[in-house]
Amino acid sequence: MRLKIGMTRAEREAYCGVRETVFQHILNLLSPLLLLAAILTIALRWHALPQRIPTHYDFAGNVTGYGGRGTLLLMPVIGLMTDLTIGLCWRFPKGWSMGIQKTPRNAPFLYHAARNMIAELRLCLALYFSVSALWECFAPEKSLSWLAWGWVLFLLPLIPYIIRLTRIKRI
Repeated sequence: MRLKIGMTRAEREAYCGVRETVFQHILNLLSPLLLLAAILTIALRWHALPQRIPTHYDFAGNVTGYGGRGTLLLMPVIGLMTDLTIGLCWRFPKGWSMGIQKTPRNAPFLYHAARNMIAELRLCLALYFSVSALWECFAPEKSLSWLAWGWVLFLLPLIPYIIRLTRIKRI
């Protein structure tokens, strides 16, 4: 059996030997919903937004760039495109490189751990892009260190995944 784009979920699960859990399914549904909610919120507040909003801050929190209110939609739209791309990668687990040699014995554990990590990463990215846009929508005068909290959100799902990989490596 070869992996094809039109495969059903059951066929994909049989192909990689691990089922999608309820936790993974919920996280994968929450990610695009969160980004769409951010776009909807911006659309509903559109007329209350100023014509010019801060778009860039320096490390001291001073505004260094301005843009039109349409720039608020960039973050959630980029987030949606990122989420869709990661969602496509989700469908092809046999192509994932995990840093550990896959064997018939450890493959189900690797796929399960990687699927958890990808689902958690999707949610963290959706949070980052949504909150970034909504923060500018509701409190544009107050800067937030996007770089610092963005890296924390990106690393959150990776740390437990790396710990799981070291345990799986011993199997």
